[in-house]
Amino acid sequence: MIYRGEIIISIIISLIMTFTGFALAALSNKIKPGPLFGFRISYATVSRRVWSKANKLAGIAIGIVGLVTLPFGIIFGVGAQAVIMIISLTVALIFVTERTKNLAEIEIMSRPLSTKSIPQKILKIKPLRPYLKILILLLLIISLVTSIWSFLTLLNEGLPTLSFFMISLWSLPAYLGYLSLKRPEAYSLPWIRPGDDMLLAVVTPSCLSLMSIGTSLAIVKLKILGLYITLISVAILVITAMVVLIRSKLRANIS
Repeated sequence: MIYRGEIIISIIISLIMTFTGFALAALSNKIKPGPLFGFRISYATVSRRVWSKANKLAGIAIGIVGLVTLPFGIIFGVGAQAVIMIISLTVALIFVTERTKNLAEIEIMSRPLSTKSIPQKILKIKPLRPYLKILILLLLIISLVTSIWSFLTLLNEGLPTLSFFMISLWSLPAYLGYLSLKRPEAYSLPWIRPGDDMLLAVVTPSCLSLMSIGTSLAIVKLKILGLYITLISVAILVITAMVVLIRSKLRANIS
């Protein structure tokens, strides 16, 4: 049974996401590249044209996710809405990132040879060291195992919505881990200090994997340990983001 309060919460969540997404799309031509607002991935910073297109695409995708998840919240409740929202946002992130990468490549190839080196500067981050790759991959594997374990446990206990929520948590760190392992240049933003891009490439998927592990443990069995792991990983991710933001330039020089 879905209560009235739960329906109201679902509607508010979807409306906020829908409004935010379409507002981003509408203002995509006015948002300047920088560390505070917009779809901040290196491919989008190749030029102002690509930046505007990427943010418009990201805004439309977020708005559509808000609209798509609304009926799930009204009919099945906030839990089902959260599951669909996590999966939909991950799919949207993958689509927008890959599309932006294609736009960046087209933009670079269309420029004269004398100017191609300028946008290519952000794509020259070195691959992660082998031990860092092993760390990320190990955390992703542990996160997947704990997600499957919590999924099966909760499903056996008659909690299908919560079980699917637990398995859906792995989708975001999985894709960001893929970017870190295969395409770390995605983190190479022009306004951050050299080396901070590699820091983001390691910390982001690692902390998200730890959050997934901690949440699985906290809900299924080891509540205190899981809570500590989740809180510590959130704190590390927030502190890292703040340090990178403080050390970054306030404005990016993108033509």
